[in-house]
Amino acid sequence: MQVLHHMFSHTIKVLLFLAVIITGVDVNAQEKAASIVLKETFGSDSYNRIVYQDGTVVVSGLREEGRADAFSQSLDILKYGEAGLELVNQIRLSNKKDRTAVITPKDMITHNGHFLIFGSSSLGNYLISARSSDNSLVVVDELKSKVYGYDAKLIAGDGDNVYVIASGSAGITVEHFTIANDGTIKQSEHITFGVAPNEPNYFDNFSASYSNQVLYITSNQDDIPAVLYRLPLYEDGRLGEATTLTFENAKSAYHTSKVTGDLWLLSYHYWGFQVAKIEGNKLSVIYESNENTWYNKIEIKGNLFFGFDTFSGIDVYEIGNNHEITYKSKLQTNGFLRDAQIVGDEIFFTKSAQGIEVAKIHGDGSVTRLSSFNQSGQVIDMAMHENELAVAALDNNLHFWSLSENEPALKSATYNTVGTLQGVAWNGDKVVINHDANLESHLAGNLKNNVGLSESHGSLGWGGRDGQIIKIKNGYVAQAFHQLYFIDELFNIVSSIELGSIGGSYNLIQQLVSSDNLLFVPLYDTADLIIYDTSDLSNIVELTRIDLDSILIGNIAVKGAHLYVPRRLDANDLGITTFDISNPEKPVELFSVLAGGGGYNATLHIDGNFLMAVGDKGTLFDISDPVTPVKIDENLEISSNGIGLGSGKNLFTVSRNTGGRIHRSQVNLAPTHLDLSMAVQEEGQVEALLSATDNENDAVTYSIVSQPEKGSLSIKDNAKLVFKGANDKNGADKALLLVTDVHGGASQFEVVIDIEPVNDAPAFDQSVVSISVISGQSQTTALVAQDVDGDTLTYAVAEQAGKGEATVNHLGEVTYTANADATGTDIFVVSATDPSGEFTKKTVSVTIVQPNHAPVFDDTEASISVVSGQSQTVILTASDSDGDTLTYAVAEQAGKGIASINQLGEVTYMANADVTGADSFVVTVSDISGGSASKTVSVTISAPVSQTTNSNTKDNTSSSEQGSSGGSLGWYYLLVLVVVLMQRRSKLLK
Repeated sequence: MQVLHHMFSHTIKVLLFLAVIITGVDVNAQEKAASIVLKETFGSDSYNRIVYQDGTVVVSGLREEGRADAFSQSLDILKYGEAGLELVNQIRLSNKKDRTAVITPKDMITHNGHFLIFGSSSLGNYLISARSSDNSLVVVDELKSKVYGYDAKLIAGDGDNVYVIASGSAGITVEHFTIANDGTIKQSEHITFGVAPNEPNYFDNFSASYSNQVLYITSNQDDIPAVLYRLPLYEDGRLGEATTLTFENAKSAYHTSKVTGDLWLLSYHYWGFQVAKIEGNKLSVIYESNENTWYNKIEIKGNLFFGFDTFSGIDVYEIGNNHEITYKSKLQTNGFLRDAQIVGDEIFFTKSAQGIEVAKIHGDGSVTRLSSFNQSGQVIDMAMHENELAVAALDNNLHFWSLSENEPALKSATYNTVGTLQGVAWNGDKVVINHDANLESHLAGNLKNNVGLSESHGSLGWGGRDGQIIKIKNGYVAQAFHQLYFIDELFNIVSSIELGSIGGSYNLIQQLVSSDNLLFVPLYDTADLIIYDTSDLSNIVELTRIDLDSILIGNIAVKGAHLYVPRRLDANDLGITTFDISNPEKPVELFSVLAGGGGYNATLHIDGNFLMAVGDKGTLFDISDPVTPVKIDENLEISSNGIGLGSGKNLFTVSRNTGGRIHRSQVNLAPTHLDLSMAVQEEGQVEALLSATDNENDAVTYSIVSQPEKGSLSIKDNAKLVFKGANDKNGADKALLLVTDVHGGASQFEVVIDIEPVNDAPAFDQSVVSISVISGQSQTTALVAQDVDGDTLTYAVAEQAGKGEATVNHLGEVTYTANADATGTDIFVVSATDPSGEFTKKTVSVTIVQPNHAPVFDDTEASISVVSGQSQTVILTASDSDGDTLTYAVAEQAGKGIASINQLGEVTYMANADVTGADSFVVTVSDISGGSASKTVSVTISAPVSQTTNSNTKDNTSSSEQGSSGGSLGWYYLLVLVVVLMQRRSKLLK
C-alpha cells in the first residue's frame, strides 16, 4: 500500500499536540472559530530526473508536460525491494540558511554515498549533498555555485570529484567541487571557454560526459555544426585546458552524449545518433543511424549501451571488439523517457507522465519489465463524484482517487487513453471526457478497469492540451482552447461558441463556473468576465461582459445573487471583488478586499458562509455578510497554479510550482464543548468527563485558560477535568477552558463549580501554652481558638489538673490554682466546641514552684575602725535557706569614704584623707528569686598617731632600736590578722 508523506497534515500535528503539556493555565489560549487547512496532498508531477542508492529512489519532476525546462520543486522518494516500487514520501528541499527559499532541482546524481542535487532557489544556484534517513532526505551540506546556466548538468568524476557544467552567453562553464565521505562540499575552481550556443529553441544547449580523467562536452548550435571539446583533468581532479576536437560530420545539436573507451556516442535532434571514434584531437564516425530515434539518455553496461528514446522505448546495442555496432533488442514502453540509471542488472528510468519503470537486463542483451509506478501527469481538469476524484492529467492519464476523512487519498485506478485528454466530468455512473477533440461517455466502472468501451458523441473541434468539461444545470459545457461546446444530458452537442483570438493568439479561457442557468467565463488576455444564459442550450445568450482591470488564472465563485472575482489589486496583491448579480445583465460592483500574496493564480470555492481563495497561499473569508467578505485566516502551506475544483467542503488545487501535486483544502470549524457544571463539598474533589464535538472528527486537546479562585483544576489524560477544593472555601466559582483541534481551531467553554459548605471543627493555634505558678497561688492565661465558620465557641476543662484546679471562662481565659505545698509539673486539657458539636482540645503544661525565702545576715554587729586616709576590710556573713546563690551590693554609700563589696561578702572601706569620726553604709544580699536583706556597717575613723624626734645621738640610736622593735611587732600582728581572716574565709566557703 502506498505511503504518502502528506497523508494528512493533521496526523503530524496530532503528534505535536501530544508533546504539549495539557495541564495548568495556557497563557496563549486564543479562540479560532474557523480556519483554512491543508487536509492532504497527493499525486505527482511528470517525472524527470531519477537516482537510486541502497534501495532508495529519488525522482524530480516537471511542472509542464513536454517542457524539459519547466522544473518542479517536488521530489518523490520511493523504496524499491521485492515488492517493487513504493512511494514513501514527497518533499521539497530548501536552503539551510533560509527555509523559505525552496530549491528547484535541475539535475541529480549519487556520489560517495550521498545524493547530490543541483538546483536553484531565490538565493541562487546551489549544489546540495543529502543522505537518506527515515524515508526522507536530510541535507548534509550546501554550497552556492558560480554556474548560472538555466540547464546545468552534474557529472561525477573519480574519487571525490564532481563537476557542474552549463552553457551560456559566455560559452561553456565548468565548476569543480569535491565531496568528502561525510558529505561536506568544497568548491575548487571554475573555468569558462569555447563558443556560446546559438540555438534558442531548445534548452539542451550542450551535452557532457566523463571518461578516464577527461570531460567531453558539446556546445550545441543552430544550423551550423556543434563544437566538441575535450577537457583533461589532473590526477587530483583539477581542471586542465580545453581542446577543440575536429569532427567533419558534426551535427548542429546533440541532445545527449556518452563516452566509453575511445568511442563517443552522440544523440542529436531530429532523429538520429552517431558513434564517433576519438583519435587524438579528431573524431571520425564509425556508426550512424538516421532512424526514428531521439535519445534523452545513453547508459553503458559492459559492451552494451542503451539508448532511451524520447518517444518510443529503450534500444540496446552491442559494441564489438573491433568497434562494430550491433543492434540487439528493444523494450517498447510508453511515455516520454526522461532519465535513466543502471544499477547492477536493473535499469531505473522515468517516463514523464507515465511514471517510473524498472527493467531487467538479461545476458543476451534483452530487457524485460520488472516493476512500475504511476500517479503522475500535468493536471488539466478534475471531476468529483461522491468520495472519488477523477483527475485528467496530460497527456493520457485519467487517475481515480478514493478519498476519506480519516485515511489518505488512495489511487484506485488509472485509465490510459490513446490520445490526449482535454477534460473530464462525472455524473452518476457516467464519466464524460474530451479525448483527442472527441466527446466520449464511459461507464465509470469500465474506466477503472482500463476498459475503453465508450460512446462517441461528436467532435469538439480542437485537439491539444487545453480544455475542461463542467456539469451545468441542464447538461454540460466543454471548453477546448477558445471554443465552448454546449451538451445536453444525453451528451448531444447542441451548440458552440467561438470566442476568437487576440493578435493571432487564443484568448485564454479560465476555469468555467456555473450557477443555476448562468455560465461565467473568465478571459485572461482581455480581462473580461462573460456571463451567459444557458437556459436554452441551442440559443446561448451573452448577458454581459464585466470589464476588469485584471483577472487571475483560476476561477470565480458565486453564492446566490453575489459574485466573487479574484483580481490583482494594490501592489499586485490578490484581492476579491464582490458584485451584485441579482440582475445578471447589469452587475454592480460592491466591495473589494485584499487577500494578500502575489502571483497570478487564484482558485475560489464557497462552503456555507466561508469563501476559500487559494493563490500563493490559502485565505479564508467570512461571507456571512455577502457584500463585505472579512478575512479571518490564511495558510501558507496551500497554493494553486490556477487549476482547481471545488466540491462540497473540499477545494482541490494543483500546487504552485508543480503540475501534478494536488492540495485538498477544507474549512476547519473549531471544536465546541458545552459549558460544564460541577458540584462538590468544601475541600473535596470531583471529576467530570470532557467530551467536545468536532465537525471534522479531529482529535482535540484541552487546556485551562483561567483557574477558579476557590480551588484548582487539572486535566487528566486529556479526558477528565479534576477540581480540588481549597481549604475553607465554598460558594459559587467558575473557570475557563479551551478546546483545540489539530488544525488550531479553538473555542472556549465555561466551568461552573458549586462548592457546598461543610462545618469545620474549631482549632486552637499551634503555639505551646505553659503556666508557671507558685505553690498555693493562682495564674491566668488566655487560650486562642478559631472557627472558620464564625461559630460561637464554648470552652470547658476536658481533663482536670492533678496538682491544682483549672477553670476556663467563655472567653477562653484559663485560671490554674496550685495546691499548697505542691511542686513539680502538672497538665490539664481545655476543649473548644462549636454549636454543631465539633470540638478541639489543647493541653496546658504547668510548672509549680515553692515560695522563695529571703537571705539573712548573721546577727553580729558589723563595724570597722580605720585611720583617716587608709582602708579596712571586713567580711559579712549571710545565708539562704533555699540554698540560692547570693549576690552582694552596697545599697547606701558611706559619707566619709567609699565602701565596696565583692561576691564573697568581703567589704572594704576606704576613709577619705583628713576625716575623723563616725561613718556608716548599708550592704544588701539578694537571692535569685528577688529575696533580699540589708545590713548597716558602722565605721570609726581615727587621726593618724604623730612621732617625736630626739637630737641626742644615743637617744636617737635607742629610739631607732625601739622603732625597729616596734616595727617588728607591727608586722607580727599584721601576720596574725591575715591568718585569722583566711580561716574565716575557709569556713564561709565550706
